[in-house]
Amino acid sequence: MASPPVRTTFSGSGRRTLLRAMTGGGALAALTLPGSAPQAAAAGRPAAIDPFALDGFQPSGRTREYWVQADSFAHNAAPNGSDGMTGMRFTESQTTYQAVGFRAYTPDWGSPLKADTGPHGIGANSGIPGPVIRAEVGDVIKVHFKNNDTYYKWPHSIHPHGVRYDQDNDGGWMADDPDRPGTAVPFGGTYTYTWVCTRGSVGSWPYHD
Repeated sequence: MASPPVRTTFSGSGRRTLLRAMTGGGALAALTLPGSAPQAAAAGRPAAIDPFALDGFQPSGRTREYWVQADSFAHNAAPNGSDGMTGMRFTESQTTYQAVGFRAYTPDWGSPLKADTGPHGIGANSGIPGPVIRAEVGDVIKVHFKNNDTYYKWPHSIHPHGVRYDQDNDGGWMADDPDRPGTAVPFGGTYTYTWVCTRGSVGSWPYHD
């Protein structure tokens, strides 16, 4: 039986400030080998693959495109109205704040995709956490990103884990090149990230702002 496609979810946390870390919404990523079932490693021989030893890897799969938008919205951090550890009670106004999270959209960021919590779906697509991004080994992932943070109007980006990319597709702020495109997409701006799924990408990985 063929293995399920690579599943990627990211949990969004901001890298720039504590508040942004609180308001980020993301997901995790799970990636599997196409058409293969997990196999036990030979006794005494680790089966782990060094992803940094695959410089000659060439994509051989399909290109998967995702339209992801950073949205700002009201988020209730304690929707049940209580602290599970202390038992303290809170009103909705005490636990609701303006958050920023990722949502998946139809092409050209037309409208948010409907929630799909099935085994191959994108998840709740509620912004926190962000949508599940799926791929298989050999695939190329293209994430068309748009910053729609209408409340804070901060710059945002997407930095992945577990996939291969160059500096133009890192999404992380670089002290030696702070103006590199894709590291801080301004409010209203867009950027397309391209990531490659290697054999070292198998598993679940986060992405974040």
